[in-house]
Amino acid sequence: MNKINLIGLSRDELKDHLVSRDVPAYRVQQLWNWLYHHGVTTFDRMVNMPKPVRQLLDDSFVIERPKIATAQASTDGTQNGFCNLAMGKKQKQFIFQKLIVAPYVYHPKLDVL
Repeated sequence: MNKINLIGLSRDELKDHLVSRDVPAYRVQQLWNWLYHHGVTTFDRMVNMPKPVRQLLDDSFVIERPKIATAQASTDGTQNGFCNLAMGKKQKQFIFQKLIVAPYVYHPKLDVL
């Protein structure tokens, strides 16, 4: 069985996938926070979810971040480029821009092509 990549799914798509596996709908917000606010890459780090839910997530899904295809750095500290994200059988390409405003602080921006 192919695992579904959670990165790139909408909240509604996440909800559909979780509810179809008998996971309560309120877990969508928790999962969303772990993926996009905490940036976790493994389900075992989602400590506010019960172990059986984390195991079900691990058995059914993957967390695969976009792969950078090309990148360019400018003299003002910004970084621009393209990254690819597999979404099912399709590939989506994103333009990214990373603004460096202070050491170790950045503001990423993604635009879907």
